[in-house]
Amino acid sequence: MQIAYVLDGRLVVHGGVLPFVLADIARKIKPDFVRELAHRLKKNEAALTNEEISLARNENSEALTLDEIAKELNIRLIEAVITDDFSDIIFNEGNVHFMPKKRGDPDYEPAGVLWADFDDELMLVDDRFLIPMIVGHKEGRGIRWTPSGKVIDINVVHLYGRGRNSGILIQGQDDIFRAVYSDGRPIQTVHQRYLLPAPTAQPDRRLITRIDSAA
Repeated sequence: MQIAYVLDGRLVVHGGVLPFVLADIARKIKPDFVRELAHRLKKNEAALTNEEISLARNENSEALTLDEIAKELNIRLIEAVITDDFSDIIFNEGNVHFMPKKRGDPDYEPAGVLWADFDDELMLVDDRFLIPMIVGHKEGRGIRWTPSGKVIDINVVHLYGRGRNSGILIQGQDDIFRAVYSDGRPIQTVHQRYLLPAPTAQPDRRLITRIDSAA
């Protein structure tokens, strides 16, 4: 019984993992990591935000691996089924899927891993706080992804005569993901910009000129 698994460096899950879930997992299974982060930021552990924990995890992914995240999610699923208690936050319905709400609204309630919304939640989260994922749940006209390619949504709306099989996500031998369609649409490449090294800050040439002139 699984609610999540890891495939080629991405967590595969129905809706998606938002920062509040990622932070909750870190607090539970990696308390030393959270404690060290609080010490580094000179904050009380309880005062750490979900985004601070998520960012720290993504800057050091070995501190909490995707496999560990998937394992914890699956443990919580099994416990919920055995006890018939689905009150864990990973099962939160939130209020985006069932109401005209979106992340950032004053009364917004985030969804757990089954109900997270690609358009009105994941797309509105800074990619620095997200883990690499393949998700579904929210339908679209085609396969879609966040600007950096970190999260890919493969849920394509039903098309007459083609069902939900008009779009397929494939990964070639070059490790590049591509969206391939059977209805004549061109192949789309998922540009995984989040894997590129961060740009190096360039020195201010004006400052260098002033220093050289003063020398």
